[in-house]
Amino acid sequence: MKYIFLTLVLLISACSDKPDLPIVLLRIDSTFSQMARDSGMQKAFKRYAVSEVTKFSLDKMLPNYLMTKDSINKGKTMLFWLPLKANISKDGNLGWTAGTWFFVIKLANGFDTVKTGSYVTFWEKQDDGTWKYIVDKGNLSPDDFK
Repeated sequence: MKYIFLTLVLLISACSDKPDLPIVLLRIDSTFSQMARDSGMQKAFKRYAVSEVTKFSLDKMLPNYLMTKDSINKGKTMLFWLPLKANISKDGNLGWTAGTWFFVIKLANGFDTVKTGSYVTFWEKQDDGTWKYIVDKGNLSPDDFK
């Protein structure tokens, strides 16, 4: 009886240390995107980033005035993305998501223009069990270089 109890305890503890499945990162990245739409890019990126995040900016591809605090706060721009793929390392501490992003720019003439591209985000599991992104990189679709 003692061995059965010990075996059960070992099985339960082994299951609790099982790494997250990739679907977990897809859900987190989707929630991150929703927060960027609802609460703004700055708040969302700050919430989901580690303190020493590596972010590759689109500054050279998008005009500087579009990325100012003022234009973001006035709702002239909106960024959101759709995570399509994810994976997590065997040890469960690192993972990545990749997908398509959309940057909506509200123009003075009442029309919107949309830039699109693809992205990859690398995530690290924190000591408290949450996931934070450590590197984020996006690029414009070839059609948007015109």
